[in-house]
Amino acid sequence: MTVNNTQTDERTELVGHENTVYKSLFTPDSATLASVSTDATVRLWDIGHASELFGLRLPTNAGYPTPFWDFDFLCQKTCRLAVPLTAGKLLLYRFSYEDKLDFAHDPAEQKRTALVLWRDYLQRTATLLEGNALPAAEQAYREAQVIGQPLRAQYPGDALIQATAQDGAYLQAQLQQRLGQLPKALAAYQQALTLAEQRFGLASDQAAAFAGLWAIAQNYLKALGAQPNAAADSLIQGILALSVSDVQVLVGRAEWAASLGRQAAVDKDLLQAAALVDKKDAQPLNAVGWDLISLSTRYQEAYPLLKQAVVLEPDDADILDSFGWVLHKLGQPSAAAAYLQAAYCRKAQLPTEYDNENEEELSQHRQAVFAALNIHKAPEPLCQQVQVTTVEPGSPAAALGLRVGDVLSLYNGKPVPTVRAFDQARQKPNRSRAQILTVLRDGQALNVTLPDGDIGIKLNDTDVPPPKPPAD
Repeated sequence: MTVNNTQTDERTELVGHENTVYKSLFTPDSATLASVSTDATVRLWDIGHASELFGLRLPTNAGYPTPFWDFDFLCQKTCRLAVPLTAGKLLLYRFSYEDKLDFAHDPAEQKRTALVLWRDYLQRTATLLEGNALPAAEQAYREAQVIGQPLRAQYPGDALIQATAQDGAYLQAQLQQRLGQLPKALAAYQQALTLAEQRFGLASDQAAAFAGLWAIAQNYLKALGAQPNAAADSLIQGILALSVSDVQVLVGRAEWAASLGRQAAVDKDLLQAAALVDKKDAQPLNAVGWDLISLSTRYQEAYPLLKQAVVLEPDDADILDSFGWVLHKLGQPSAAAAYLQAAYCRKAQLPTEYDNENEEELSQHRQAVFAALNIHKAPEPLCQQVQVTTVEPGSPAAALGLRVGDVLSLYNGKPVPTVRAFDQARQKPNRSRAQILTVLRDGQALNVTLPDGDIGIKLNDTDVPPPKPPAD
């Protein structure tokens, strides 16, 4: 590109564009020029030194009806360079006009700009791939590589650049697979896995890093096919050998290992999770404990985790179910039944995202436990109880020694399920025998003989509390 000074007739050759210059704009002092060419680049030039200050590769027009060979460049006290990227996106640079475009020499700014463009091309590749525009996706990926490869070489240890490289390799694998180029796809999957494993080893958030690694691994295994092979086995062994300290990742990896029949790996991860899990958080305790009894036979190791979960959240139906089941596995069906009945009373709490799978599982547990007790059908549990909430001073109830918190268990030998049932029983003529009320207090049954009429207490229907965990 040639620039002519109309006052001095001086000609300045600016070398860099590879095709027709489409548009150019000067700063007010004519010292700097911005230009865009059909070679799909925007460049900034120092006219006095005939040198390029800054270069930026633009998206090509593959898959779009109009090119992106455009920009705007405005300067007053500051300069702004606006560059369109893909449809609906714009890259905006702002710098001091008086600083003569010093930002263009700032490595951090150049790195940030290139990274933005690289990720933009990869996003465009993904969008085109999703829309099955495979030739356009190939072109977009090639453009991404033009930007990404130098960045990776210049900043080999940068975490964000490594993460973007992982995304790029994963996209390339999916693209090659869609194009029917299986060898190239497998090589790209292997590269993506290598990057993902490196990223996992350095990650502060292992759960997020493992999620990316897991997605790549699953698609790689599908690409390898159903038949056992050395590559698949090597991948599995590599993932199982990763050093993990995150409980969520350990549990997830154990579940994956269980699906592959790798029981030794299951036990190893779950026992490590049991050692690391927060003993003050009931839900992770329950998750690890449940996997120990459902994916393994480590019942003794599961028991203290689930017992602590019950202590922390004694009214949680899922936790009560887990603790009841581990008691059953440990050969304590009577104790197990009490916890499973308490869980059944709270079954409305159970998650329903799996089409009531949790409730069906609870029902199966109850049937198995009662069968072990030689009871062929699980009885309906008593979910409500009648509790004394007020004892009036000087009343017959006070004289009988009734207290707030007492639970009405039996009236004349029959259960007292609700306040209404108790009131109805009291209203029936009963002159032939004494009116015997059995109350429960601190686990002990006490009998009192009631007089006729109002005895001076107030009652309330309450949920039957779950049994307290046994003392070891």
